[in-house]
Amino acid sequence: MIGYFPTPYKDEFIYSILARYHQISSNKSEHITANELFTISMREINMDLFPYAKKLENRLKHFDFCNAVEIIEKYSFFNYYYKLLSYAPNNRFQSLMLEERSGWIGNELYRHDISQYNDKYYKFCLDCFEEDLKIDLPYWRISHNLPGVTYCNRHNCKLVRSDVKFNGKKFVVLSNEVKISDIPLLSDYEEELLKLITEETNYIFNCKENISEYVTPYISYLYDLGYIEDYTINEKKLKEHFMYFYSDNICKVLNINKDYVISHVIKKIKSVSKEIPPLFQILFLIFCNKKIKDLKENNPISTPFNKVVLKNCCNCFNGIFIHNCSLRFRGKVLWGKYKCSICEKIYETDAKDKNLSVRYGVKFSEQVMELLFIEDLSVSEICSKLHISKTELKNYLITRNR
Repeated sequence: MIGYFPTPYKDEFIYSILARYHQISSNKSEHITANELFTISMREINMDLFPYAKKLENRLKHFDFCNAVEIIEKYSFFNYYYKLLSYAPNNRFQSLMLEERSGWIGNELYRHDISQYNDKYYKFCLDCFEEDLKIDLPYWRISHNLPGVTYCNRHNCKLVRSDVKFNGKKFVVLSNEVKISDIPLLSDYEEELLKLITEETNYIFNCKENISEYVTPYISYLYDLGYIEDYTINEKKLKEHFMYFYSDNICKVLNINKDYVISHVIKKIKSVSKEIPPLFQILFLIFCNKKIKDLKENNPISTPFNKVVLKNCCNCFNGIFIHNCSLRFRGKVLWGKYKCSICEKIYETDAKDKNLSVRYGVKFSEQVMELLFIEDLSVSEICSKLHISKTELKNYLITRNR
């Protein structure tokens, strides 16, 4: 039975908690500690998406310690990754972590190894370090080690990179014995970009809601910036501008390949997929002069197709951006449809002739029948209540009679 386990600090990363336990335990190796806590070898443990919370909970039942869900939500990267998941909701993603399916977690996220976007080494803030020394002990923070974070959100100062490997096989507590590497010299413009990336990353991590349903304006952003011409994305122009926007120095600091980033984003936008890593989305939004919070605000375009594809928009919304839509490319041609959640009419355009077709939903049919046969209203009154023209009502009735 484990006789003592350290109490976690605010914003402490799970790796830091385990490293402090390892130091206190006086175990001769990390493998002994890993086996003691999880009954597995240390070489199998990844810290960012910590899939062993349930085992840790079971081993610490005799303490007043966190349960498995609290461990995941408070001390891992869980809150960073699930916020932008549309097809793997919170409970599904959480279940995989609790069931120790570490291989499935990466597959459920973005269909590739997300760990490559973590920094190679743990980072920390020198000011936080000094403050912690005065009160208790320094520790590794989650907010300092999320992908893309290079500044401390408390002190607004540059983080330093240690010599402790991220997802390495050694438990190392943060102390004066930890070596640090030189801070690269960047231009003021590059530093401001890194600060902005850090702010957006912290926004995702700390916001209380899943924001995956808000990513649909991306196609509109590209249109407004002039990257959609004749219903197609000018990929060459977009790539050139994106590659110029982010310098090689920034990419080196962030441990990313900018050509891969923009190619991946374009591919996902074209296939109406939301499987875009958070760091990629942040980089793309900043390039578009937007922020994550902008995704939640009403878009000035009445529908995703008002300027891009369709000429008409659903009268129910009166200028509010509609999110339940799909935009796709057939070959190089943009096409799509959206369904009004109020009247359930489906607006659709054909990829070849770009003509608009409208299919009437059940709610719309029920409304017309009620106004026509129960309330016995005139054609003008029905059109006024439903915000449609007489021609549109006539076309609907003709279609229905067929």
